[in-house]
Amino acid sequence: MTEKERGDTKSPRVEHIVATLEERIRTGEYPGGRWLPTERELCSEFDVSRATVRQALVALERSSLVIRSAGCRPFIKMDAGQTAGRNGAASRSEAARRTIGLCVKHDPKYSGTYQIAQGVRKALKTDAFRLLIGGSSAVTLREVAEEEARTLLQMVRDEDISGIVLWYCGGDANLSVLQAVQEANIPLVFVDRAPENGIEADYVGIDNGRAAREAVQYLLDRGHRRIAHVTKPEPVSAVYDRMTGYSEALEGAGIPLDRDLILTGRLEGMAEAGLNAPEIVDRLLGMPDPPTALFAVTDYIALAIVRALQERGKRVPQDIAVVGFDDLEQWFPQRPFLTTVRQPFERIGFEAANLILKRLQGGPANRSRHVLLEPTLIVRDSA
Repeated sequence: MTEKERGDTKSPRVEHIVATLEERIRTGEYPGGRWLPTERELCSEFDVSRATVRQALVALERSSLVIRSAGCRPFIKMDAGQTAGRNGAASRSEAARRTIGLCVKHDPKYSGTYQIAQGVRKALKTDAFRLLIGGSSAVTLREVAEEEARTLLQMVRDEDISGIVLWYCGGDANLSVLQAVQEANIPLVFVDRAPENGIEADYVGIDNGRAAREAVQYLLDRGHRRIAHVTKPEPVSAVYDRMTGYSEALEGAGIPLDRDLILTGRLEGMAEAGLNAPEIVDRLLGMPDPPTALFAVTDYIALAIVRALQERGKRVPQDIAVVGFDDLEQWFPQRPFLTTVRQPFERIGFEAANLILKRLQGGPANRSRHVLLEPTLIVRDSA
């Protein structure tokens, strides 16, 4: 801090803001383990510039009352009441519990988001944090995006929310909502789906492009040259990246991309299992040169395709090999059948929660951190 900045923190306006906020922390009006109001709110309340508010926040940080880190709203330390030198506030501060929000699409048949929640829980200290799970259980993509937006905005308004783990579904439709989360200085970690363009946020997932390349390469190594890909219309990075990985694997093998072999499943109902698999299979089998293998963007699509093939008397993998993505069958009661890419969902949730905890503890000041975990190709009976 320069001499001028040090002098500015002693200005009457800065001292008034510091004294007022200190008093609120001392009395428990602003308890430990909670956010301070946003800079915008403080500017409005005290009728000062943002630069003046920031000088006051620097002074509070130097007094060990708050924690500040890049991209995060100032956070009141759990022992801030004691640090302020008063009795009475400490017990309330120590008893305060913070909340981490998890925003996902709810699907009772999809175990991935449940495992992510389990990972988040394992990373949180239950005596200091609680987990609030919200999101969408809607049917159409539009309704999913609308419910996701409502959930995120409710979390922004909840003063007890310390951070948000987000399994994002909204695409471009919810960009303004993501911006609202960031303007509130709430730490935001994307899981499985990378942040949208223009959104600076932490992310935990896998390299979907590389994982898809490895899955398709496995089929190539088995001698397949006509490999179809079934994707879905959801506007998220995981879908796009798996398509890219499929294309790159074919290109690396010197096989021209055949757009007729790329089909998009129409999602019907809340689960992908309701897609139009029979139509897709009929279209593939009706080609003059049908594919001998298929890579699906998710396991639910792959399993629906397998059922439709078997209903038409086709053998998997003898007539057509099928590879999925996610390894959801590991949680099914029956013996797993599908060759697939396994995502470490629980570890993804664990690492996402840890990124939030590091933000709250005043961790690295870089704007965003991306953590890529290792996927695993699980070879079973379908390919």
